[in-house]
Order: sequence, then structure tokens, then C-alpha cells
Amino acid sequence: MVGDGAVEVSYRAVDVAGNVSEPLTLSVPAVEGGVSAEVVAKTQCTAGKVLVNVRVVNTDDAPATIKVSTPFGTKTFTGVAPGKSASQTFSSRLGAIEAGSVTVTTTIGDRTSTYTVDYAAASCG
Repeated sequence: MVGDGAVEVSYRAVDVAGNVSEPLTLSVPAVEGGVSAEVVAKTQCTAGKVLVNVRVVNTDDAPATIKVSTPFGTKTFTGVAPGKSASQTFSSRLGAIEAGSVTVTTTIGDRTSTYTVDYAAASCG
């Protein structure tokens, strides 16, 4: 997880004869240099057309630039403060769409993270 501390995983190995090893621990260090955020994408119907709504919360500790890209458009927000959100609704201009995904890029200085979040198919007919 970007922005979180190290993770420790404990495990045991079992061979084909059923012998079980003593517990071992694998430590995975935190990913450094990323920008943490929470991203939600959902579909909704308005006036018979499918809309894709994307909400991004800056969970990092400094203002971020947030770029939201969908098959229906792109929007960039600058200076999104820690704990604040950026939201954008994109019109598909269609009565039905297949499931898809949005890509969100968050940047603070020279740190960047990219998130891909799925949204559901929708039909407004």
C-alpha cells in the first residue's frame, strides 16, 4: 500500500510428504515516493444517459495535483489539500455502457502514483 508502513507476512512451508516448516516471516518495506489517495468510480443515470462519477480523496500530507482520465474525458485538479476531495462527473452521452475503468494520477512534487479503478456497466433504458 502506498504511504503505509512495512508489512510482515508469516508463513509455513509444507512439502509433498506433509512435513511443515517452522514459521518464517517475510518483511515487505513500504513503497516510498508514492502519493496516497482513495478513489471511487460509479455509474448513474440522468435524463436517460449514463454518467460516470469519480471522487478522489487526497490522503497524503501535502496538496496534490490529481488527473482523472476516463473513456469520456479527462479533468485535472491542482492544489487539492490533504483530506480534501476532487470530484468530476463525465457524461457518456449514451443510454448504456459496458463496465470500464478510470485512471487517476496523483502528483506531489516529484512523487507520483497511478490508480486504476473499475466502474460497473449501466443501462438507463
